[in-house]
Amino acid sequence: MGFNMSWIFVDQIDLNDLYAALDVKSTGEAADPYDLGTKRVPLAGLRPKDGWCAIFGRYSFVLDITIGTDPPRLTRLPAKSRAVSCRDLAGPPSANQRAT
Repeated sequence: MGFNMSWIFVDQIDLNDLYAALDVKSTGEAADPYDLGTKRVPLAGLRPKDGWCAIFGRYSFVLDITIGTDPPRLTRLPAKSRAVSCRDLAGPPSANQRAT
């Protein structure tokens, strides 16, 4: 199984406000890091340092947040916030990559 995880970092917003702005919901439970990006944990949030929050999710979910709605969900963020996103395009390793 490959690691399929993309993310969005946003500053000057509380994590719960970020969930609300992006129309996602937290379960309030800690996730096993080995399950991130799998069907068991398709979304995770964290506060990496003061003033920043992040949402980690599958590629398709992060793509939907950034450009999949009209208007994009990112436009719901406060004007003072900055957002940085990264989408993982690698996918699972091929048989040749696993063998090396």
